[in-house]
Amino acid sequence: MTIRTTFTIPIRVLVEVVPVVVVAAAAVVVLVVAVVVEEVKVVVVVVVVVVVVVVVVVVVVVVVLVVTAEV
Repeated sequence: MTIRTTFTIPIRVLVEVVPVVVVAAAAVVVLVVAVVVEEVKVVVVVVVVVVVVVVVVVVVVVVVLVVTAEV
């Protein structure tokens, strides 16, 4: 019971914090790439966005699985 309680709180925090951090990081990365590339290679920006979206989806799925497993 102690172990579950110890892990439940961090997981709840992660569920709330991780998505925000990931989205913020993604926004920063996209902005930086856009500034550096300067419209010369729009494809690069698109690829970065796609990769970020995939990462976000994977993170969400993993978090959901972990939370489900804990419950």
